[in-house]
Amino acid sequence: MEAENIFQLKEEILDQIPVGLCQCQLVMNADDVEDIKFIWINQFMQEIIGFQKSEISNKTLTVLFPNVKASIFDWVKIFSEAAFGGYKHIEQFVDMFGRYLSIDVSGLDDGKFYMVMNDITDKREFRRILLEKDSEIAYINNEMRKKANLDTLTMAYNYQFIMKILKEESEYAKNKGRRLSAALLDIDDFTLINNENGTEIGDRVLEETGIALRNSVRKIDSIGRTGGDEFLLIMTNVDIDIAKIVIERIKMQMNIDIKSLENLKVTLSGAVLEYEDEHFEEFYQKLRNKLIKAKSLGKNMIIF
Repeated sequence: MEAENIFQLKEEILDQIPVGLCQCQLVMNADDVEDIKFIWINQFMQEIIGFQKSEISNKTLTVLFPNVKASIFDWVKIFSEAAFGGYKHIEQFVDMFGRYLSIDVSGLDDGKFYMVMNDITDKREFRRILLEKDSEIAYINNEMRKKANLDTLTMAYNYQFIMKILKEESEYAKNKGRRLSAALLDIDDFTLINNENGTEIGDRVLEETGIALRNSVRKIDSIGRTGGDEFLLIMTNVDIDIAKIVIERIKMQMNIDIKSLENLKVTLSGAVLEYEDEHFEEFYQKLRNKLIKAKSLGKNMIIF
């Protein structure tokens, strides 16, 4: 049943349907879309967006969710372009809702359109949970390992597990036609930092770098420590343009979270690539080659 036909059902029936349903309207400024206004939502949609029906009536997206402007995705533009297109299916982590959603946008009549949202957060997380469980079993069977998945200093995934995630995410992106980007980042002059300030300060810089990376990305993204001062960031369903925004966030966050060296700015050099259906090991090697080139060009160099 198409979205327009679904919304012709009685309201008490719509409230029983276990997916989020809403009718919205484009808010225009001259010929441009300025905002999205909620006209009506069903009971299940309340759980997704965290507002009651009475609270959202005729309220706009940016009023209800002021933090939407800080999102790496322009949701007003995405939803409006989908509405103008007549129909579009979207699967993405919607940070203002804190959920990974399957969204169908349909119909455009007098500026009004419909959205059907299904929360697939648990489904998306299930694959990574299975990987974690498999790795935990390996940990139990191997007493020599201190941790199954995590590097205890930085709280990033260890090399073995982040490579499992890269393999899994690249295969999923290839099979499902999804975007995937990754970054390989290296702390500039880390050996010099260790030699001049001691390994205790060096360890604190590593720990704070891990904090800065976690504070810069979404909870569905993955961070791993692939070397002494090297980190791999895997960005799910993200193209190279969005990846560039994430890198800029990381640079700013490094200035905030690196507190161990007051008189020294700690920077990262590295490489960022969008996955192009190659084998995950080939993709990783391309990243590593670009990282080597970036480090040869000087400090604070990111190659895209």
